[in-house]
Amino acid sequence: MFLTTIIISVAIIVLDFFATRRLSRDCKYRRWWVVAALTTDVLPIIISLGAMMFADDNTTAVMMVSAWSFFGWMVLSIARIPLNIMALISKKRWAKYSGIAITSCIVLTLFYGMFITRSDYEISRVDIYSSRLPKSFDGYKIVQISDIHIGTMIDAEEELAEIVELCNRADADMVAFCGDLVNVRYSELTPELADILSQLKARDGVYSVTGNHDIGVYMRNQQQLSVEENTRRLIELQQKMGWNTIEDTTQYVHRGADSIAITGVAFSAKLQEFRHSFDLPYVDLKEAYQGYNTNDFNITISHIPQTWDSILRDSLSDVTLSGHVHAMQFKIPITERGISPAMWGYKRWSGLYTEQGRHLYINDGIGSVLFPLRVGARPEITVITLRCKE
Repeated sequence: MFLTTIIISVAIIVLDFFATRRLSRDCKYRRWWVVAALTTDVLPIIISLGAMMFADDNTTAVMMVSAWSFFGWMVLSIARIPLNIMALISKKRWAKYSGIAITSCIVLTLFYGMFITRSDYEISRVDIYSSRLPKSFDGYKIVQISDIHIGTMIDAEEELAEIVELCNRADADMVAFCGDLVNVRYSELTPELADILSQLKARDGVYSVTGNHDIGVYMRNQQQLSVEENTRRLIELQQKMGWNTIEDTTQYVHRGADSIAITGVAFSAKLQEFRHSFDLPYVDLKEAYQGYNTNDFNITISHIPQTWDSILRDSLSDVTLSGHVHAMQFKIPITERGISPAMWGYKRWSGLYTEQGRHLYINDGIGSVLFPLRVGARPEITVITLRCKE
């Protein structure tokens, strides 16, 4: 990520230098115009990368400074690329005004993604059919949420209160939270925010797993607070909220004489290496399914969708619920699934997938990382209804 950003930054600086010189050729203060343009290219990204790389620890304040500086770089530098390209293509008036128009649209889109889309929650309703589902569970309703990233929310109390209200309005049998509750450390989940999240209700309760941001691997000062201790404290706080954090564990819920299994895949050490990999080699997850009878219907909650290949290979789950990808916070909402940079890397990146009679749903998440906006990729609350298939 850092290397890619630096390469893009250098390319932008070179482009900006030549384009600004041409755009300001008749300006009395041409030299200062060029200096000002290059400063906007360099300063925000230096602040953003520097905050994360050189601070003693990735505190909430450091991450927010980095995120907003990155947003500034996108507005001041990335958005100006069309203007610069058109300036180099032609000196004619049409090129200049075309560049201004495109750049203005990009700037407005970025601000719309920050002020509007970032908290414009989308309720996705999905029916999943299975011949293995017991008849007593026909119509069983699951609310799926993921990737809240409390530490990078702008107004966490207000936003979480709205999320809880929308989830509770669905009157679900179960809430499945697919990980990344916090952004860097457990302490982002303050008592006030925990109180709001404790109001999340469902007949069979809230089931959650940890994600890569929950376990503390992004803390720089891990001597003061170890990854293991951070994870333990976060799970403890979730349990105090009334959430059922199932880490490599299988539990059952019942309807009369029928039952279905719910398995949680912990974000353990064997997954850390591959947290940002597009593909995942086979991982033996059978430990999480101890006590599970494979004749029973199973719902698995696993933060990263890349585990589904291993789950499919071993025929472990009927419905797997994941998050993690966020649709990379950029999605053009056309076609059934939309168009996103995520589609060029991940085999499965958003929405419902069905293979071998089994299902995976990837929720686009609630929060944001790296920059505080979502362009097209609205924060998602999924309402899944299980149906018996004759």
